[in-house]
Amino acid sequence: MQILLIGFSCRKLRNQVLRPSAIVLVMIGTLLLAVPWSQPGRAVSGPPVDNPSNIWAPYGPNVKSLQLNYYTNEATEFDDFQLGHLDLTDWPQDPTQYSTYDSSPDFVLSQAQGQFGMFGIDFNYGASTWQSWGCDWQHGNSPCGIEVREALAHLIDRSSFVTDSALQGAGQALSDASPPAKDPAGSTLSAQCSWETIPGFRNCNFAFQLSSSPGGFAQPGTPDFCAAVAHLVRAGIGLTNSTNSCVIDSNSPGLPNIISHPIRFMIRSDDPFRYALGSGMMNAINQLFGAIVVEPTFGSIAQLRPTVFISAPNGLTDDWDMYTFGWNLGGPFPDHLYPLYDGVFASNMCGGQLNGQTLNYGFLCIPSFDALASAAAQTPDINTFRADTLAAFNEMGSHVANLPVYARGIRIAGLRSLAGLVNGRGVSYSNFWTLLYGHNNTAYTPANSIYKFGGGSNAAGIF
Repeated sequence: MQILLIGFSCRKLRNQVLRPSAIVLVMIGTLLLAVPWSQPGRAVSGPPVDNPSNIWAPYGPNVKSLQLNYYTNEATEFDDFQLGHLDLTDWPQDPTQYSTYDSSPDFVLSQAQGQFGMFGIDFNYGASTWQSWGCDWQHGNSPCGIEVREALAHLIDRSSFVTDSALQGAGQALSDASPPAKDPAGSTLSAQCSWETIPGFRNCNFAFQLSSSPGGFAQPGTPDFCAAVAHLVRAGIGLTNSTNSCVIDSNSPGLPNIISHPIRFMIRSDDPFRYALGSGMMNAINQLFGAIVVEPTFGSIAQLRPTVFISAPNGLTDDWDMYTFGWNLGGPFPDHLYPLYDGVFASNMCGGQLNGQTLNYGFLCIPSFDALASAAAQTPDINTFRADTLAAFNEMGSHVANLPVYARGIRIAGLRSLAGLVNGRGVSYSNFWTLLYGHNNTAYTPANSIYKFGGGSNAAGIF
């Protein structure tokens, strides 16, 4: 969940607090930025995470002051970087710009790696829409709710979305609510296939995916579209398929009720990848029902935040149903499961304390998951943590708690005149160690003077 973007600049001498990206300011301590795993020594621009030359700042702070610039979206940040107003960005570069940045003698793009982040679709388990459909989702536990969510899951080919969408392959498909760059990386294929409630559909090639769907979304008549129809019929919400033709009957008795209570889908429009995910999913859902059953709201994080992330007593709880979520997650382990999804953090809906801005803003409460996530969060033993986390993944997957779709492949841009770049695992250059040790690269003279470190004000090596 990102609220503001932050660019790193050493333009002016100011006594400001060293701090990581504003993104992590909304998260708790377990979600802090990661550092690379290596031995102390001098940092070198450009190496991969596990290259021996990619090492922490060796001699203590090298930066006397920082100027932190905040942006409402990544496009504005990148424009400022190209104008020479930033030394370092903090957001993954768009794959379409790789060649442009790689060809510039004054820019450095980090080596590609998987992000400590995840994107997909969250559900509001505190919404009345699902009860209006004739199925109380019971915060993730009811069989009819699982069937509806499995139907929606079959509409997304996560692998094809990564390769065919605007991501252009710069990402990884997700089966679990955690990026593969973390340890453990995720559920096995056999575990993913076991989540399917219809035995005939368990021969999967990915979680809730029977065949490839070019473009990322199942089309009418395809195996996954037919599976989605079957799940909706099994949900018992008044939808029928009398001819077994993989189409919901237009005269289904429950369809008018669903049309009159459409899915309130909050779609981020300031992120091209989440916009593509939300728009594609909306169209696929309307095709599945054979009617307009999605009521979209497009907006930026600033516009959608009051709806999605604010609930009673600070605002309305029942004002959205689905949301194109995104999380930047620090650290090499998936220790985010407990704070983001455990029922104790679902405000007061499942025994926790009333909280109008809770991290578990979808109000998911699955007792079997909660026990495992809590155990993983408390154990000091890494093998126990891995076992409990994999079991927690399995509980989330079998309940279709949300729809994780992709983790981005990241390449972060900085100036070649900035020495001391450290390529942190899962976060690249935008990390504590770069902020600590970034300094003027006296061995490099920019081809364009606007790309001097600090805009020229620190060309003598003050930092």
